[in-house]
Amino acid sequence: MIGTWKMYSPPIPLRKLKLNLVKERSNQDQIDGHILLGHGISGYVIALDGNYVQKIFPSSGNPFMDEAKEKDRAIEIRIYKRLGDHPRVCKYIQDVKSGIVLERLGKNLRIHLQDLFQDGKPVDLHQAIEWSCQTAQGLAYIHSRKILHTDIGCHNLLLDQHSNLKLCDFAGSSI
Repeated sequence: MIGTWKMYSPPIPLRKLKLNLVKERSNQDQIDGHILLGHGISGYVIALDGNYVQKIFPSSGNPFMDEAKEKDRAIEIRIYKRLGDHPRVCKYIQDVKSGIVLERLGKNLRIHLQDLFQDGKPVDLHQAIEWSCQTAQGLAYIHSRKILHTDIGCHNLLLDQHSNLKLCDFAGSSI
């Protein structure tokens, strides 16, 4: 029996940052005119356009940005640079003062599965096997590059326009 789905709530630091969120539609948060796509402990992600997103890290001097988070930020940038272009990893474009620019992908697998569950649709077995293989391919690649992803889960597996999975969010990972 499948239990009830619990919605992810933002971490306390994000709420305390007073980001001046405004609503465009009832379900679409914005930050400085950019659509807020997601958030987590290491930062938040906004849409720059249809092709790119920016992961924004809390700034230095922020009471929630301690030395460990600064180190995680630097390591995440090094990891994306080390990984380069691979079909199972979210593509790194460049780092900018407040974060990093990445390719824009679709929903994460967790949200996609929740949507299927809420619509009463089963997950296609062939698709589930394909996603499992793609996740394994991504992990094998990052391990071959001497990187250990420390937060593997459906929330860090993004779907592209062809329903292929890519690993993302290397905050807290190890080189």
